[in-house]
Amino acid sequence: MNTGITKYEFRNNERDLLCRRFSRLSILPAAVIVFFCVLPSVAFPQNYGRTIITQEPDERLEEAIGDLSSALEEMTGEEFEILTAGEDFSEESPAIVISQTGSDLLPPEQRGRLDDTCRESFLISSSDDDRLWIAAGHSKGLSHGIYYYLEKLGARWYFPNPNWEIIPGRDDITVRVDKVVEPAFLMRTFFGTGGFGPGTPVDPSPRRNLGGRWERWQQRNRFGAQMSTYGHVGHAFSIRYEEEFRENPEYRAEVDGERVDYSPGVKFCGSNPEVVQLFIKDRLEALRDRREEDHGSIKSRYVGVGPADGYGFCRCEDCQSIGSGSISDQVFHVTNEVARAVADEFPGKDYGVSIYAYGQYAELPTIDLEPNMQICVIPYAFQRTGMSGDELLEAWLERMEAEGITAPPTIYDYWNITDWGRNMPDFDFRSLPRDRVRLWHELGIKGAHLESTYSAAAAGLGLLTGCRAMWDPDADIDSFLDEFYELSFGAAADPMRRMIERWAEDFVLSDHELAVSFRDLEEAYERADSEAAEMRIGDYVQYVQFLRKWHKFHRAQDDEIPGSARALVRILWSIYDSSMVHSYRMWILAVRSSRHRADYDTLDYLHAHEADEEPGWEEVTEPGRAKLQEWVDAGLKDYEPMDFQRRTFKGDPIPLEYPQPLEQAPEADGSSYRSRSTTNFHLYLPEGMDMLPIKLGGENVAVSVYDSRENKIFEHSTGESGKNTIEIPIGDPGYYRLTVRPTQSFHLTVPENIPAAFEPWREPIGWVRGYFYVPDGLDVLALINPPRNVSATLRNPEGGEIELKPQDAPLHVVEVPQGMDGAVWSLHRPGTASPVRLLNAPELFSLSEEAVMIFEDAR
Repeated sequence: MNTGITKYEFRNNERDLLCRRFSRLSILPAAVIVFFCVLPSVAFPQNYGRTIITQEPDERLEEAIGDLSSALEEMTGEEFEILTAGEDFSEESPAIVISQTGSDLLPPEQRGRLDDTCRESFLISSSDDDRLWIAAGHSKGLSHGIYYYLEKLGARWYFPNPNWEIIPGRDDITVRVDKVVEPAFLMRTFFGTGGFGPGTPVDPSPRRNLGGRWERWQQRNRFGAQMSTYGHVGHAFSIRYEEEFRENPEYRAEVDGERVDYSPGVKFCGSNPEVVQLFIKDRLEALRDRREEDHGSIKSRYVGVGPADGYGFCRCEDCQSIGSGSISDQVFHVTNEVARAVADEFPGKDYGVSIYAYGQYAELPTIDLEPNMQICVIPYAFQRTGMSGDELLEAWLERMEAEGITAPPTIYDYWNITDWGRNMPDFDFRSLPRDRVRLWHELGIKGAHLESTYSAAAAGLGLLTGCRAMWDPDADIDSFLDEFYELSFGAAADPMRRMIERWAEDFVLSDHELAVSFRDLEEAYERADSEAAEMRIGDYVQYVQFLRKWHKFHRAQDDEIPGSARALVRILWSIYDSSMVHSYRMWILAVRSSRHRADYDTLDYLHAHEADEEPGWEEVTEPGRAKLQEWVDAGLKDYEPMDFQRRTFKGDPIPLEYPQPLEQAPEADGSSYRSRSTTNFHLYLPEGMDMLPIKLGGENVAVSVYDSRENKIFEHSTGESGKNTIEIPIGDPGYYRLTVRPTQSFHLTVPENIPAAFEPWREPIGWVRGYFYVPDGLDVLALINPPRNVSATLRNPEGGEIELKPQDAPLHVVEVPQGMDGAVWSLHRPGTASPVRLLNAPELFSLSEEAVMIFEDAR
């Protein structure tokens, strides 16, 4: 053995807020490091757990080795030391060998097994009880290999909070494994909208502390990428060349016949050759810089060319003469120009441009595309193409193949972002991530970048299950979740699972939900059989207390807003360290909401940007066990569950009353439904009907019709004319689904004697009376009418009316008089962005009493 060995000891400092840091490894003079285990004679017989690194470690690998060292110490109770040595370290010593793939430390038969071009792949192989090899071509792969090994030993980091670190005791740290592991997705990344903001008294350096914990959590759970996509670079471009933009108004976009004023997010004129050449120059310089920083990786071969985010594209005559005149044609025209310039500078090499297919330029362009593009499709939000997200994604993939675009196709998606979801726990982590990732994999997607939230409670499990599926689309997500509940909560697993999965299935924030959640938490506390389980339950107590304060703030009347806003802000900063809520972003949203709803400025209270000047921070204290129990006791006292049973209805929509065969074709006359949102209409077409007439209004509204087997049988767009009378050919009688996707709004009329229902009730225009079915045997009807300033009227079959007042809670439980079950009721309500929810009746609404539909099991 090399006699020049130096010993280092790792200190376990993971329990502070900064997590473990392998702080001393960076000063090591040699390129090889070994972990030796001090062996007892019997209790720990495996001479295992020694590490060799054949490279100077970067920060990522330092942190992974730090976790490996301290986790093995905690598992075994044995002290681990670090020894450094040269390449001649004895190959016979018991060890965990972590090395580059070409190292002589690997046996000859192992060296050619791994493709070094994939920076995240790794080889993990055990020969016997004495030696384990983890090899990769890059520190990313070595890091993933280390955490893969620790996962096999039972280590878990469920959330970015030390309470959620699980390191089991073991007397055997050997594994039996021999495989090359490569992710199915070459990019598995996410970020939380809004970030962490500046320092505050609860976290003076959020990017390093809480932000650093989220980064470590991603590393430990094998998020990562060996490629990147680049989106909105136009904003930075306009800032760099502000002087040129100000001096040359013709560089700036023309909107409504006028060149817009300069602003940091100004769009430039895509048909102006001078500003396009300036953009090309800027992008080539950026690509050269990237090559110098990271030569040879996929990241270094593409440069972003996307315009600044938002609207305001040029509509001058020359821009509208590009292709069809669409925004997509204008944007991809500029993209082509930069792509050709990149190809000219790097001929015969795999270099190109990166751009989103997004918003106004999510539409497929009519012009040809250069092959050296990397296109990231954003199909599930903001696009107004008239296609569903899946349809748009498939269309883009077909187009890329037709154009000879060989860059790995990627996707950008939104998973419960704070600005939309407000950190509510309604993201279905059980199925949506798995199903969506599997679809993407089947279509050939190679990378996914997710915009989400830094809220462990609202998105943590969804991000974890999504990342696991991106490594292995066939991963057993159900078993992973079973293990999460068991390891996290022990004997308290049942009530915690009941609460968390109820949220994921159909969460509605209400007094009733808070009552039930506090009772779940109380039961969990009673069942908890360890301090660790109590601490994790306590984190969820903090989260439910946030839900309580948000609910009170959201429902507050004007004179209650200041007090409820202050209480909300206090809880946001008090539970900041738990990572259960994205506190900084929620503070921003609370500030905005308050300023719009009352003459009150929460900027003067717990201001994240002026922390030293705000005395209110003295009121912010991290809750201890007694305070958590106090919150639970208060929740049990203040909220009583309402007496109703939730019911979910299944099966295809069917008519409440089947129509008689038609003797003649119906006219498209009846009540119209108007909305701004994509809406599904369920229809049942009787015998004798081979053509469905409808009236469809709205500019560029797309309609698709599907049969009962989900085969698309018809599609149409209204174009710019705005009004269409359409005859849809029908095959067999029975169930059909008609989906309307507007760019702005639409109105639809179907024959009034045809059973038809819409769902969900969301963003209708004007007042709407919707008819629905109350099932047999229902004693009370439970429904959600969310808007705080909107009244609604419920009418029973005998014409009796019940006013649902805006000051009442959003959840209403209404008695169903004897004999009025198994009948049609109606709800009269104006359109708002918040949908009506029926909690124990079929959520299908019709525009007439004769057209009501129900689900099959509602009879």
